[in-house]
Amino acid sequence: MLGSLFSPTGLAPARRRRILAAALAAAGSLAGVPLAAQPSPEAAHAIAPANQDAAAAARRGISAYLASHYSDALPDLEAARAGGAADGSVLYMLAYCYQAARLDASLAARAWDEALETLTKEVAASGPSLDSWFYLSNLHLSRQDEANSRKTAEAGVAAIDARRTRVGKDGVSLFRAGKVHADAGRTKEAVAFHKRALSAFAKPAGNPPPEYLRRAAETLVRYEPESLDHEKVFRTWERLLASDPGIINGDWHLGIAALRAGRYEQARDAFERIRKAGGTAAQDAFYTSSLASACAGLVARGIRIPQYDAKKRKIVALPQEEIDTDIAEVAKKASGILSRPVTPADYLISVGPKGKKRIGPGPALQKEMDDTRAALAARAIVLASRGESLQAKAFEGGYAALLIQDWTRMWQNAHRELIETLNPPQEVAEPAGSEG
Repeated sequence: MLGSLFSPTGLAPARRRRILAAALAAAGSLAGVPLAAQPSPEAAHAIAPANQDAAAAARRGISAYLASHYSDALPDLEAARAGGAADGSVLYMLAYCYQAARLDASLAARAWDEALETLTKEVAASGPSLDSWFYLSNLHLSRQDEANSRKTAEAGVAAIDARRTRVGKDGVSLFRAGKVHADAGRTKEAVAFHKRALSAFAKPAGNPPPEYLRRAAETLVRYEPESLDHEKVFRTWERLLASDPGIINGDWHLGIAALRAGRYEQARDAFERIRKAGGTAAQDAFYTSSLASACAGLVARGIRIPQYDAKKRKIVALPQEEIDTDIAEVAKKASGILSRPVTPADYLISVGPKGKKRIGPGPALQKEMDDTRAALAARAIVLASRGESLQAKAFEGGYAALLIQDWTRMWQNAHRELIETLNPPQEVAEPAGSEG
């Protein structure tokens, strides 16, 4: 966005670098400088006096745009263009503001065309900026042109790899680099950049644009880098929803982040809010809420949700086909455990304070059931975090009851005849003198 701002053709490289530093500082993307920061005296001197007002307008417009204040950004972005201080990225922002804030499709279309022409020239120049690649790829996507978006992003990745395009260490630059890699289909690298962006945003002076923070956090909810700090992602979503409870799908992302962080009670609460709100996501929320409740119960009984399979491979890294196969095998095993004939060693009779008997699984059987349910839960968490519908997958695989029902009650229902034999219903005596 800012790589070529205040860089009219003919300026010497050193001068362009001074101007760029001022623009980046004003946008809060260098070492966490606040968005409202003013350019240094050196940078202010480098800007031609005739363009001072337009440059200041560009800085204000960029700051407002990054804060998602599109109506506030619009007049300053217009002033920047009128004063000759708008590069392709600023023109992109202007087009977006015409579309999102003013709802003027005609003005937006003309600004998109102008941004497209300018950004195309910028990426064709020597040493194109990361911001030009980022906004050009986004522009193609905004026009539903995925082929040209991917082509642009692939060229941007190649420029980054060849070090013709620099990626800064600030959160904004790292986020944009991740987005370019994502648009190019380079998911692993995109996740790595967004992980670094989230760390940069978390610093006291990180000053993240709200939309960038949300998008980076979404990426890390969906994917599984080896060294991801799930607790940090969960805390990020807590912070995001505390500041803006209306974030689209916010509770869902919070719930998934909580599941992956082992915060099962918080996950259940998030999914329950979705379920109670109704709508198209309510049924899936019921399944994920049931999953979270089961995990919370297992952990309360001292059972760990496994991270590795029998071959010592990380479950989260297993391909989808293996996850589905594993779940089918675990579900078959669970059905066998719950329905097989029992021996006296398999059940435990306890007596309540009022003398009422309760018959449930014995310690060894309960441990076998818990371990099997934990194995199922570990794989179901992966399905949910990958965006799969647990409801649809469970019905398709025939294991819906195993996800949403209490296994002890399922065992008791499967052995109702035995339980009634061991604990026959009490006959109710007729009141004295009831005969005619």
